[in-house]
Amino acid sequence: MNKLQIYTNDWLKIHPYTAVQPSDSYFVNLSNKLYSACTLTTLPDIFRKKLSMYIAAYLEDQISELGLP
Repeated sequence: MNKLQIYTNDWLKIHPYTAVQPSDSYFVNLSNKLYSACTLTTLPDIFRKKLSMYIAAYLEDQISELGLP
């Protein structure tokens, strides 16, 4: 199975800002690791990709304590 990769532009699409922040590369890498580890084969790749980004974004929000919805 050839999986999609998560890129910085994908990451920016789920954030309220449009410019790359210094911490974004860490969370994009984390998203890709989560995506590679995701074994939910019943979900299409695009949903696993989004799930991985949202989990990483949740962690980012918890660390920064911004409380974004």
